[in-house]
This record gives sequence, C-alpha cells and structure tokens, in this order.
Amino acid sequence: MKYKKLKDKYIALGKKAQSIQDLADLANRPLTDSEQVEVNGLIAEAEEIENQMWGVGGPGMDITGPGPGRKTQPDFPGSGPYGHVSVDSMGRQISPSIPPGYAQFKNDGEFFQSVKNSCARGGSIDPRLIMGAPTTVSTEGAGADGGFLVPPQWSTEVFSTVAAEGALLSYCNVVPVTGNTYVQVLDTGAPWEATNGVQAYWKGENTQLTQSKVDLKDTTKRLHKLTALVPVTEELLEDAPSLDAYLRRKVTSIFDFKINLAIIQGDGAGKPMGILNSSALISEAGETGQEADTIIFQNVSKMWSRLAPGSEGRSIWLSHKDILPQFMSMTIPAGITAIPVYLPAGGVSSQPYASLMSRPIVWTQACESLGDKGDLILADLSQYQVILKTGGMKTDVSMHLFFDWDLLCFRFILRIEGVPLWPAPVTGRNGVSTYSPFVCLSERAG
Repeated sequence: MKYKKLKDKYIALGKKAQSIQDLADLANRPLTDSEQVEVNGLIAEAEEIENQMWGVGGPGMDITGPGPGRKTQPDFPGSGPYGHVSVDSMGRQISPSIPPGYAQFKNDGEFFQSVKNSCARGGSIDPRLIMGAPTTVSTEGAGADGGFLVPPQWSTEVFSTVAAEGALLSYCNVVPVTGNTYVQVLDTGAPWEATNGVQAYWKGENTQLTQSKVDLKDTTKRLHKLTALVPVTEELLEDAPSLDAYLRRKVTSIFDFKINLAIIQGDGAGKPMGILNSSALISEAGETGQEADTIIFQNVSKMWSRLAPGSEGRSIWLSHKDILPQFMSMTIPAGITAIPVYLPAGGVSSQPYASLMSRPIVWTQACESLGDKGDLILADLSQYQVILKTGGMKTDVSMHLFFDWDLLCFRFILRIEGVPLWPAPVTGRNGVSTYSPFVCLSERAG
C-alpha cells in the first residue's frame, strides 16, 4: 500500500534526523553547521513525503468527514521547538530534552491548553507536564497520577527586594507651575536688621513717621528634566501583564531617591541645588579631641543652637542609617551618671524613638556615611522650595520608537527644580552668631 510505504520512509527519515540530534545531545553541544544542513534536508524531504501522505489518505487521516481531517502523524523529529522528539504508544510526542529557561507555564491558560493537547491522540505531550514525574507514588508532582488537576499558582506582581525610601518632597515648600520657568521673589531681611527693607520705629506724639522701603530680590528658575526610558518587548508585556504596574512603581521609587539625592547633594548643574552645596548651609565643626567617625551630644546641641529661630517646630533630622549605633550609645554628661539621649524610658526592651531633640529623624541613603560631611543634617525643608510641573510625572507608551524591533517603549518624565530659599545664613542681632534653616556636621574622619 502506497500510504504504508510513505509512512515507513517518513519514519526512517525521522530516525536518521533524530540520531544526528542524539549524537549532539550526548556530547552536550549544539548541531554543527554541516549537521544542521543535513537535518534541514531531511526535514524538507520528510515534509514532501508528508504532503504525499495527505494526498493518498490512509488509516486515521480523514476522521471528520470528506476532505482532510486532523493530522494524526507527529511532527517530524528534530523540527519541533524543543529539539528532537520521540513518540509514545498513543502517537504523542515526548521530548526528553528541554531547552534552558523553558521550565514553567506563563499563565493558567497555557497550562490548561497544554493538558488538552497532551490528552489528544496524536497530540504532543508538553515536557513541562512530565518533568521529574515519580512512577510509583500518586502525588501532585506527577501529571498522570492526578497532578494535571492542580495547576500552579502564579504571582500577580513583581516584588522588589529593597523597599523604597521615603520621599522628602512632602516636607518641602512645593510650588506647582504650568510652564517650565518660574520667577522667585524673596525678602532676605531679618526682623532685627536695621539698615535694609521694611523698618519699624518708636515715635512720640505729633512727630513725623520715618519712611522705609521694601527690599525684594527676584531670580528666574528653569525646571530640570528627570527621565527614564525603558524599551520592553511585546511578548514580555503580553506574557507578564503585571509588568506595566511594576514599571510605574519602580520608576516612582527611583525618582523619589533621585529627588532626595538632589535635595541634599545636588550641585545645581542640570539638577536642583542641594542643601550641602547651598550658600545658606552652616557646617558645625566637631569638638576638640573628638574621635574620628563619631557623633556626640555636643555636636547635636550645637547644631540645634545654629538652627534659624522659628524653624525649631518644622525641622527634621536627615541622616544615613549607619550612624544609628552612635545615637543608641549617645549620652548627656551629668556628673558620674550619664543620661541616655536616644533610648526611651523602657530601655532597649521598647522601640527606640525615631526622634532627636523632639524632632523626627528621616533615614535616607542620600546622606553621607558616618564621619563625612552630610552624615547628619538638621533642616527646615519648608525653607527649601521645590518647583514642580503641574501633573507630576508624565508617563507615555509608544510603539513607534523601536517599531522595527517590535518593542514598546515606556517613557517617564518629571520636570522639577529645587533651591534653598535662603541665599545665606543670617547674622544675629549681636553681630556674632549666625543662623540658618540648614545645619550639618563638618567632616570628622581620621
């Protein structure tokens, strides 16, 4: 019978192609160029024979009525997506070798479709359904023992292993604008200043009032652009529907840190001017004889004394987390017995206060490490102005930028400027002390 001869030849070609693949698998290597050419030729010849088989018909070739029905012959060995294949008693394909990274189902739909195909005569058994299946015990790990009925659970989102740090924007003086430039008007005169700006005088009855003049300064600020550009394949976006939400969360947390870093350390060149580079910053020196890489109570008390009057109730401490042990051991000298500064009345059995001098401590990686200038900052961020483009972070998705690569491109843009409102520290009425809303410790490295 012609059909049987064609089938036997088809199988012989398959065995020959499979033997070539087996040799490559045994050596744990891909096919060589010459082997690939030979396999491709065998595949082409087998496809021609397969077409002839459809033409002559045969057992099982037409099961749905007149005309060709479903194909009962397995795909040609060596031509499937998983390399070479073998066939079980039902005519189903079994793949003993699974490509790297192909070990799990992408979603529940793919799992159920694989089970359906594996149960059909002449279908293909997905290798993921039989990986490492036990043969003598009925467990969920074996599909044939009932494991097919228990699909795996899949995470619906991507979890970050490092939590984002808190944003400092909520402490700042935020001004929303619709354009990309902003004119800032400042009154820099202290209430006790006696020479410039609006003045007040004591006057007696029937005497002429003394005039004074408003003294304001203005500066033009241009918003800077913070961006993130993330190309993503169409396939990845389709197979991981949570990727869109993940990207938006991830970029937001990264933007928060970049803004924190700019508020504290920005140099004003293409980014906001930070506290540590501000001309209004007061750097408090360490104590004479103080050990390197330490913070002591005298440092804290002197920083507090330099904080601008009126800023006490609005100020916060900004600090790198690695100085926490210094706080835990900090004491106020009081004769023979030292008084702990940071620990609560319950001692270490209670949660330590996240405050110092009754003001909250905000831990941030934007501060410097212990001993460096900027490891501890006392700041009234209401005196730090952030100019933010109305609408906040702008998010766009485009298929056109990398159209020929079949990529979607996520673009995130935030227009922002930041600047300390104080151009310089103010001098006290005694002409000696200076004050600022921004005070830090100078370097105390060895």
